[in-house]
Amino acid sequence: MVSGKQSIKLSETGVNIVLFNPIDGKSATVVATFNTSLKTKINSWGNDVKLIIQNGAFSYVGSDGGTLTEDTTTTDICQALNFIEISSNVSFTGEGKCLSGISQYSENISDSADFNKDGQIITSSLYGPDQTLLTASNTLTINVLVGNIYMTNILEPVHATTNKYGYCIISNISDDSIVALNTLGETVWSVPSTVCSFVENKLGGAVELSSENLLVALPSSISDNAGRILVLNRIADNTILTSINVNGDAIKAIEDPSYDSYWVVVDDVKNDGKQSRLIKLNSSGELTYSWGVGTLTHPTGLKMLGNSTLVVSE
Repeated sequence: MVSGKQSIKLSETGVNIVLFNPIDGKSATVVATFNTSLKTKINSWGNDVKLIIQNGAFSYVGSDGGTLTEDTTTTDICQALNFIEISSNVSFTGEGKCLSGISQYSENISDSADFNKDGQIITSSLYGPDQTLLTASNTLTINVLVGNIYMTNILEPVHATTNKYGYCIISNISDDSIVALNTLGETVWSVPSTVCSFVENKLGGAVELSSENLLVALPSSISDNAGRILVLNRIADNTILTSINVNGDAIKAIEDPSYDSYWVVVDDVKNDGKQSRLIKLNSSGELTYSWGVGTLTHPTGLKMLGNSTLVVSE
């Protein structure tokens, strides 16, 4: 670990290295604890802190060795006899009949390291944050952020913002698709993916309105071009107050200062961005403004400045 001309080797006395919550003796996270004198030294560093990883510093296999078992059933299985007649010890006569609606149980076992279930698990190489491959001839450099670290189960976050209470509201593709974390990293409330869900490798996200309802921009699924804008009453068991369909991925939605309408930036992914646009919808879902067709291609963000000017990024 280096800062300017100063450095600390993680192998030296005063540094304790352990695996974080290992499974079968393996973990994807390594925890380094420094003694008091080294903490004082690190806190005195004025330059950016970086961690340099050399080849052979970590062993890696891409998997914790565990598996996940998913149970499935299928129906309309043709596997029944209408009747059978035993005519001798060695011969059978009868008539077969296909009965539909018979459920058949099957087991699907997959590697538990395939978190996004894309069938791909890197087992041969160690990669850095910028996808740099660690080899015998190079090193990986990782920026070290100084501050409190909180752990929570979030899979592929797609959007993060804060509310008036200082909670961090994170939209992601896990079972709790929207979670609010306080300054201690504790989950204050969450919205399950059964209410609204985001899509891997796509944008979207939720923001808290002045009423403390949630305004959610949802992308289309893999198979269609139908995004949605939702307003959820989080306090009343995540009741859906408003559901508005849009053609394309709803990338970002924000509340208008008048509090009676929403600005939405839409990415027309199906038609290679030909109908991407910025739109304004009233609370009834009626289109009151549209701009950007032929100008925007694949927008990625939307922000309103203090003078009510809108900034669209792509």
